[in-house]
Amino acid sequence: MNRIPRLGWVLILLASFAVAGAGSPVTIQIDGNLADGGDCPLVGVWDPTFSRCLIDSLVLNSGDVFQTIDAGLQLNHFENHGGSLQTDGTVNVDGTFLNEGMITIDAGTQFVIWGAIGSLEENHGRIEINGAFHAFNTFANAADGVIELSSTGQFGNDVYGGFHNFGTILNAGSWTNVYDMINEVSGRFVIQGSAGLWNDAQSTLINHGRLDHIGTGWIGGVAWTFDNRGVFNNHGALGTCDSDTQLPMFNSGTVNNFNDIAICSAWNNSGVINNAGMIRDSTSIPGGNIVNGGSLYNCGSVTAPLTGNPLIIADDTDTDGYCDPRDCAPADASAWATTDGARDLRLEPDAVLAGVTNLQWAAPMFPGSSGLVYDLLSSAGATDFDLSATCIESDDGADLSASDSIALPTGEIRYYLVRAQNVCGDSLGARSDGTPRIGIGCD
Repeated sequence: MNRIPRLGWVLILLASFAVAGAGSPVTIQIDGNLADGGDCPLVGVWDPTFSRCLIDSLVLNSGDVFQTIDAGLQLNHFENHGGSLQTDGTVNVDGTFLNEGMITIDAGTQFVIWGAIGSLEENHGRIEINGAFHAFNTFANAADGVIELSSTGQFGNDVYGGFHNFGTILNAGSWTNVYDMINEVSGRFVIQGSAGLWNDAQSTLINHGRLDHIGTGWIGGVAWTFDNRGVFNNHGALGTCDSDTQLPMFNSGTVNNFNDIAICSAWNNSGVINNAGMIRDSTSIPGGNIVNGGSLYNCGSVTAPLTGNPLIIADDTDTDGYCDPRDCAPADASAWATTDGARDLRLEPDAVLAGVTNLQWAAPMFPGSSGLVYDLLSSAGATDFDLSATCIESDDGADLSASDSIALPTGEIRYYLVRAQNVCGDSLGARSDGTPRIGIGCD
């Protein structure tokens, strides 16, 4: 959960020149059905040949809305600081890309970040991809970034320069041709729906953070390496069996398998595996085996050959998919792990009551149980929720909102942090280096 300060925003839209003054949110509409592209002359030059608006530098700030209708964009520089970009045409970004707001890519269209040597390509906001997304340089999804893929679109989704995920990816489509993906500490990659994750030839998928496969598709690829150093939760299917050249898998973190893992080569485990599903040798390309130098708890089925440490045979008393030694509440099917942090904390002044701030947040993506309660902390310091913080509410499970009625003195800033709690423990979220945040108790 990011600490959110109460600050005023300076609102300005810049393209090839300024088009609005401070304090005035701007709405720009590029319309390919009009001879001059609609509002294109305000921000750039209309290219009727390709029905697109040519803009040198496009910067959106809080409240700004930029929309294309049957039109594309050609940009050298793009920054979005709390605004919204919605496009139904091809967008090409040749240089810097920085998103701290909202981007929606409609079905049948594509968003292409060509980048440049040394340029910045980062997402700190939310990108909803209903079409296609391509990045030809290194692309980083930051810890506060969310990328949601809802379909494969017309063109597929490709990252050629290396993909570094520090945030959240919600994949209900199919992320394909990922050459090298590194999910960093505190990062989360989520695959959902009927989706899969395809890793291209000689690629490497390294997970330092949390990789959750809750879709029904395969995680696979051609001669690829899967190296888990964080937490991998598999509710779908994982296979390394799509070519004759099979590379080994590695686990030095934690794997929770609830479904099907088919291996075609050596799986070298020096960490912990909790298996409530099936781990098997591939039927299409046999040769899979487990080299177990760590711990493999089994309350499911392991048929792949195993060398090294023997299986730790366990029960799953409450049938929640976590073998009893790996379950924080082995007799309670409604709880299995400590929750992760709440998400998307937002605030705004009350429309009626002066000095009152209303806050809302989203539930943790992986709550670890069926019931949660929340504490809301406030502090005058962004890094001090331990000594000088105040509890606005405690153990509230009725909703995902709260109000702070303490008026903020002129010139001061107040920061907020949400604690999520279940019967197994609590979480204030993590810092960018993956270490847990700390804060006062609110009991």
